[in-house]
Amino acid sequence: LNIGNSNGTAFDGDVNFDANTLFVDSSTNRIGIGTSSPQYLLHAHKANTTGPTIELSNSEYRTYINAWGSTATAGRTNRLEINAGETNFAIGADTIRFQIGNVGDSNEKMRIASDGNVGIGITNPDRKVVIDAGAAYPLKLNATQDYLLGLARNGTEQWWLKAYTDG
Repeated sequence: LNIGNSNGTAFDGDVNFDANTLFVDSSTNRIGIGTSSPQYLLHAHKANTTGPTIELSNSEYRTYINAWGSTATAGRTNRLEINAGETNFAIGADTIRFQIGNVGDSNEKMRIASDGNVGIGITNPDRKVVIDAGAAYPLKLNATQDYLLGLARNGTEQWWLKAYTDG
């Protein structure tokens, strides 16, 4: 470890502060918070099931990014939450996009647009829910009773879709 030069303070080699509270791996140029073996450029680790949490804030607002991994009974298995405030889920963008695979519109599977329209298999929904399944059946309804779907007008069910079987 070298400290100091004519231009100011410099470090050469790994740096470990307070037993892995902050660790800099000089061989990989990675930073670990809570770990001495960072796997990525910035790797934050907390040895329990409720974190870690990253807080971004200014003088007025706070946003939290949480990585959860607690038990299935707690309902928070391996999920990422972005919280504005304390418990509200919010993403500040024109759309919320759900993608599988690499980034890009060709891998987008569902979108919630800024007007509240939802598209599944389509990136520009022009109704409250649009499903584009190509040649496949776009929707499967499964129920244990004969009536599969009730349609309402002004909050009152007026039409029903009923499944019949022969016999």
